[in-house]
Amino acid sequence: MEIFKTLGIDWRLLVAQLVNFAILLVVLKKLLYKPLMNVLEKRTATIEKSLQDAQAIEERLKETENMRAEIIRKAQLQSEHILEQAREIAEKKQQALLEKTRVDVHGIIHQAKEKIESEKNQMLLDAKREIVDLVMKTTQAVLGDLLTKDVSREYTTKAIEKVKQRVAA
Repeated sequence: MEIFKTLGIDWRLLVAQLVNFAILLVVLKKLLYKPLMNVLEKRTATIEKSLQDAQAIEERLKETENMRAEIIRKAQLQSEHILEQAREIAEKKQQALLEKTRVDVHGIIHQAKEKIESEKNQMLLDAKREIVDLVMKTTQAVLGDLLTKDVSREYTTKAIEKVKQRVAA
């Protein structure tokens, strides 16, 4: 204690200040330090929760982005498939239309050939009839004066039969 006196320190005052400091320390710890630490812990917990939520949101965002990219890829594949099917259908319809047109053209050509053949046969028949008429008239004109009517009829009938046989052939 002499040391304290030499240094000019009053030991009672020092003990009183130490007691005051201890009381102040206990009071500050109870009234200020614990509530302040609770507030800081709550704030730390809130910040950590916010960081976790942000990380979860970021993960969900990545998952959503991946899902969106997958959906877009599937949609593109599906659209390509639909376009390919449309092309195939259009090509089949074009082929069917082309085939139908060919059949129609062949039918028209066949009908035209039949019509031409029919008209040709009719013209030949008409020409043969005219020839028969001309032969009959010529025969009657040439032989009419020379032969009697009975002989004339007989030659005319024979000539007509020969012409009809040739026409029929």
